[in-house]
Amino acid sequence: MIREQLALMGFDPALAVSLQRGEQAAVELAAIPDSETLRAADAAITRSDQHDDGATATIIAAQVAPMATHFPDGSEPDLAHASLAELFAFCFPQGEPVLKGEALARA
Repeated sequence: MIREQLALMGFDPALAVSLQRGEQAAVELAAIPDSETLRAADAAITRSDQHDDGATATIIAAQVAPMATHFPDGSEPDLAHASLAELFAFCFPQGEPVLKGEALARA
């Protein structure tokens, strides 16, 4: 989601180091052999936040909102050092995608 939005906004997502780290972690996790124990643990983790009545989303939004205030003036994150949260705040400051450049013209 962040990768696609950065590209739409005219940025090279390959420069976002935090995205690269996430991709590397996904590769490493994919290399771990699956087992019934791991599937059960995954199921327990993914189900645990399904009944929080939006509390998790509210917490995340509260943490990202202050970061988004840094970008309305046209400033941009340092892609080499920005966290995923900062990139999310830049791309989706109000929970909606920011349209710039060609994406804005198509909207």
